[in-house]
Amino acid sequence: MKKLLIGFVVLIVAGAIFFTINRSVDKAVNLKIEELNQNGFSITQNNSNLPMKIRKDGEIQVIDAIKALDFIVKNIEESQAKELFVEFLNIFDSQSKQLVLEGTKFDYDFSLNIFTKEMNADLYLKELAVVLQNELENSEDEASKELLSILKQKAIHLKVDDKMNFTLDDIAFSNSGSLISLRGINGDKNSLNIALFKIIGANNESFVLEDMKSYYKEIEKNIDTKFSVSNLSLDSEFVKMSIKNILFDGSSKNINDKVSTKDKISFDEFSFISNDVESLMNGSNIINVKNSEFSLSLD
Repeated sequence: MKKLLIGFVVLIVAGAIFFTINRSVDKAVNLKIEELNQNGFSITQNNSNLPMKIRKDGEIQVIDAIKALDFIVKNIEESQAKELFVEFLNIFDSQSKQLVLEGTKFDYDFSLNIFTKEMNADLYLKELAVVLQNELENSEDEASKELLSILKQKAIHLKVDDKMNFTLDDIAFSNSGSLISLRGINGDKNSLNIALFKIIGANNESFVLEDMKSYYKEIEKNIDTKFSVSNLSLDSEFVKMSIKNILFDGSSKNINDKVSTKDKISFDEFSFISNDVESLMNGSNIINVKNSEFSLSLD
């Protein structure tokens, strides 16, 4: 009887611990949601928490593009990549940013294990910015109808975990004999991989990028960059071009504000065929180069 009572007390204490930790973690998550709500976003949430897991789902909407972008930039670590991102944003005026982003809506599903800290989040793009969404819904264009269908199906789906590993579901968009296909998109905070990016036009012209892998890592202004593509090809009525196994390996080191760089570019084969009249007449319509490598260093 005494052992049974002790066991019962232990269960009560364990339950109290689980409940306290759960509430504490849930409060921290809610504080982060509230911070987002104060910085250009509007987030609704439904809770379905378990003793060891926080689960939430709902909708994320961009309601103030400028505040949202400022918040995102503020939470990116200082780096050259951040500087480039800020420069890119500065190309666009405030009105353009609002036009492209305000009203954009995502559905989300979020779960967090309170002990392992394992996090998984799913984001589904369901509406574009208000102005763009209205244009889609009022358009009779087949391309607009196809994109609207993709949004309604929530086919643009991003999965992210606590280690910032991400995957994007395969996307195919077709219209009037044309096709755009994206497959095998994944990566993490330092890398982006695309298994296939293909555009096929109504007249069978095409652009194909296969097995692209990119890597970027910056530590105290020292940068390592790697980029590879197994096949890059362009095929049209007048031009056929193909590059096999492109490799780029670059590094940049900053020691006492002195920068040194080493870059290497190589490819297995480059072929180019032009069918325009001038090239055919002067005999320069075919170029073929194999096993080439270029190096550049700066000290």
